[in-house]
Amino acid sequence: MNSSNIKKLFYILAVLIMGCVPACTTTTTLPLEEPPTFYHDGVKVPKGIVRNAWFEHLAENNIGLYSATIRAVIASKNLDKEIFVGKKPLIEGINVNYGYYIASKNPNGENVLSVVWSDREIKFDHYNDSDGKPMAFFADQYTVQRKTTRLHRELELGKFN
Repeated sequence: MNSSNIKKLFYILAVLIMGCVPACTTTTTLPLEEPPTFYHDGVKVPKGIVRNAWFEHLAENNIGLYSATIRAVIASKNLDKEIFVGKKPLIEGINVNYGYYIASKNPNGENVLSVVWSDREIKFDHYNDSDGKPMAFFADQYTVQRKTTRLHRELELGKFN
């Protein structure tokens, strides 16, 4: 191979490499899917934040319902059907406590909530104050926090001594 052929080969390789560099290094940015939200009193509220706050509340205040709800989520995912969480009174002395259970059929008046994994939905049936705070409470809490943060920023309260 003479020097002119080597130069031609070098130029061809250079053109191929230079032509490939932009194509090979270009990354495609796909738009991120926005998490599900809803508007509450004029504030955009992420459903996941509200749902997580509700689950944390249950874990701290009603471990029986929390446990049954988690089991219902798992069962609904594995069985691909709606799973119900029911509640039965358990009498201990003069105090009445409740036991929570899951069922694949609606226990009618005993059902507190149900879970449909395929729709990522929790349906509140006979959920009440004895079970825990409603999810709307946590939406209110998030809304107040966002409005307070916005007001503090507008008033520049961080600059006060």
